Amino acid sequence: AMGWGLSFPQVFNIYWHPAQMDASYSGFLTVDGHTYIIAEADGYQDRNWGRRFPEWWFWMAINSFDENPDSAFAGGGGDARTRDGLKLPTAILLGLWHEGQMYEFRTSDFRHLFRWQMELGRWEIQAINQNHRLRISASADPESMMDVPFRTPDGNTFHDYETLGGAAHIELYERQSLFRWEKIADLSTQNAAGLELGLDHKAPVLGDTSFSVVGLLDVRHSTSPSPSSLRPRLPLKLEPYLSEYRTD
Repeated sequence: AMGWGLSFPQVFNIYWHPAQMDASYSGFLTVDGHTYIIAEADGYQDRNWGRRFPEWWFWMAINSFDENPDSAFAGGGGDARTRDGLKLPTAILLGLWHEGQMYEFRTSDFRHLFRWQMELGRWEIQAINQNHRLRISASADPESMMDVPFRTPDGNTFHDYETLGGAAHIELYERQSLFRWEKIADLSTQNAAGLELGLDHKAPVLGDTSFSVVGLLDVRHSTSPSPSSLRPRLPLKLEPYLSEYRTD
């Protein structure tokens, strides 16, 4: 997911590797004397490691699209810093597996463009690489999201707002010419999207959309033309930080 970033294990404050975007799980779970059987359930696994949680982050995982059960998507990112705390541009890492091909978008690649807006209950992301454009729109009822607080060894408390029953719509386009795109995938789920948005503090009111993070990033630093929907601009100032963290 992090591309070349994984080659530098002592540079960043946190690392992320989605080991399985689409997996099948079987087993059982016993809670309060009741045993629940799990048979070939859709699953996902990833790993985070590092020295410090980001001030804000997001996570998305979908492998049960309504009409495309063999497709899978994973995305994550947020506030990025070096191991010593030096602030870096926002990190966003997206991967879509569709019809036997992986489509990757990451802010660490200087050829890629991104626009995003996220708040509790809503995730909107657009990304462009050399040949493809990705649009992601996801939502969940903020009142249905779990607030999972966790405490780090240095005494800080983070809040992980999460749902595994969100809705999502993903569109993938292939470049035909400089400004012309052809849609090659249209994927949706109404209730099977894993969505997170985390904070380094508790949100005063869950679902208060005044707490949002927005941005537009042209990491190519190029004067060449780009699609009008993602024309290069200076990054927007981030409003009160939102973030979230995956611990499994």
